[in-house]
Amino acid sequence: MCGRMTIATEQEVLEARFHATATAKIEKHYNAYPNHDKYPLPVITVDDPEHITMRYWGMVPVWWKRDTRG
Repeated sequence: MCGRMTIATEQEVLEARFHATATAKIEKHYNAYPNHDKYPLPVITVDDPEHITMRYWGMVPVWWKRDTRG
């Protein structure tokens, strides 16, 4: 979970490729990484494969009290 990625593809292209509709605007970002506090990442979940949702994701230690996102 320490990798970085680039989101450089247009939202319309992502929606067409994955046959899913984004629930929020997907902005280009050239230094995206898990646990970033400012930029959620586009995610398609098994529970809702028709939508691309913006989520914060990463690992939060069980002892960490400041972050309630989990």
